[in-house]
Amino acid sequence: RSSVQTIVRKYKHHGTTQPSLRSGRKIVKLILKINVLQINPKTTANELVKMLVETGRKVSISTVKRVLYQHNLKGCSALKKPLLQNHHKKRL
Repeated sequence: RSSVQTIVRKYKHHGTTQPSLRSGRKIVKLILKINVLQINPKTTANELVKMLVETGRKVSISTVKRVLYQHNLKGCSALKKPLLQNHHKKRL
């Protein structure tokens, strides 16, 4: 009941039920060049930060990683495989 009363009171006072602006840190909206990642999927987050600095946007690496993760671009490390030994090469 109190929730409904709050919404009705807010509508009468402000004319809308949309949430009001809040104080706090502003959300940084990044426009990453996804095409760069499609061309070279091995582009690192550090390289993207450097590219953004060149365009005049100062962004932390954690912000870039968070945005990449939101776009389903998750980082992974390549598997390490042992080198072929001479006796392996002779079998081939």
